[in-house]
Amino acid sequence: MSKKTLYVLIPVAGLTVLAGVVLILAFLVRAWFATPIEVFGFSPTTPEQPIAFPHTKHVEQAGIDCVFCHRNVAIGKSATVPAVEQCMFCHRIIKGSDAPEEVAKLVKAWDDKMPINWERVHRLPDHVRFSHEPHLTYFTKVKGMDASQVCSTCHGNVGGMEVVKQVEALKMAYCVDCHRENNAPTDCVICHH
Repeated sequence: MSKKTLYVLIPVAGLTVLAGVVLILAFLVRAWFATPIEVFGFSPTTPEQPIAFPHTKHVEQAGIDCVFCHRNVAIGKSATVPAVEQCMFCHRIIKGSDAPEEVAKLVKAWDDKMPINWERVHRLPDHVRFSHEPHLTYFTKVKGMDASQVCSTCHGNVGGMEVVKQVEALKMAYCVDCHRENNAPTDCVICHH
């Protein structure tokens, strides 16, 4: 290899490595401060669920409010994902002609007395303690919002999503900014205990 070729290859290789490092750093910074970037069609914020659950059909078409299915949200820390029994309240009667395969999976889980192992979409770090109830209570009673409006503040318009995905970063700055806007405490022990 001649010196002339090396003089061309070294800067090109250096720029290629630099571009790779910049892309990796951009990915890491984005993942740290915001929602992770989708890579090759995979997004950690939209995991594949065991049953394709169309929130649009349940919320927009049937008019079901978030609290009807996520019942614990008004009384506890976790919003909880509905149990099979909760789904079967309606689906014993409504067979779901549009998605018989998905409803058949639900009925099979019911018949087999097996839970549906939903994949978590919205995630906070393990060292953060978040309780849904005080947030729902404050925004419904003090701000006069309905429950679905409160939910969409952090979760986005889930009722309009065919596949649920995380739309807000749910990082510390997002939460602290909201607390400041609503004159809520910002002491560390509120979330970190």
